Amino acid sequence: MPAAGIEFDVCYEPADTVRGLGGDWYDVLRLPKNRTYFAVGDIVGHGLQAVEDMAALRGAARTLAYRGGSPAQVLADLNDFTEDVVHSEFATVVIAVVDHTAGVLTYSSAGHPPAFLRKADSGRVLRLSDANGPLLGPLRTAAYDDGVIRVDSGDVLVMYTDGLVERPGLAVTAGISRAERLIAEWPAAELLDCEALAGKLVPPPRSDDICVLAVRFD
Repeated sequence: MPAAGIEFDVCYEPADTVRGLGGDWYDVLRLPKNRTYFAVGDIVGHGLQAVEDMAALRGAARTLAYRGGSPAQVLADLNDFTEDVVHSEFATVVIAVVDHTAGVLTYSSAGHPPAFLRKADSGRVLRLSDANGPLLGPLRTAAYDDGVIRVDSGDVLVMYTDGLVERPGLAVTAGISRAERLIAEWPAAELLDCEALAGKLVPPPRSDDICVLAVRFD
């Protein structure tokens, strides 16, 4: 159960809509000391193997976070876990932890598209891209950094997988910029409607799994 002080919404749709199998995942977990953990990840590939690897990574990440590791520490340990346990070629993950008492969000990414933070007071969208490290898996030992940013009441965090910003004929960088503009223009009262956001950016049918997590801090 997440801590008081947040609202959140999730949209998840696997590319394999028949069997409902995919490698994208998200997590929201209440932590000790009035903190909440958020994660969005993506296992390369589809099908049963991706689902098994996704479940293993998701479980390991939340355990490491609950034990008190910062997002960067969790990713470093998760990279070791990926090398030894996960069978897929690689994975990407972005992790954030909000300290509700201090009003601070700490985040780190392993090769994942950057999260966005839309500020309530100005409507400005900040791209959280200054704490990005290697993908999980290819390197036996990898180091990650933490980014830290202030969060205020009404601010909205948007985390997502590359299915939201990547499609044929559109480069990932262009897709990220397009998503950033749309989130800046989106009505504030509707920012937690992840399904509508996904539908606008990537209308079905979709060729890739998609996962979007939006969190409003209160």
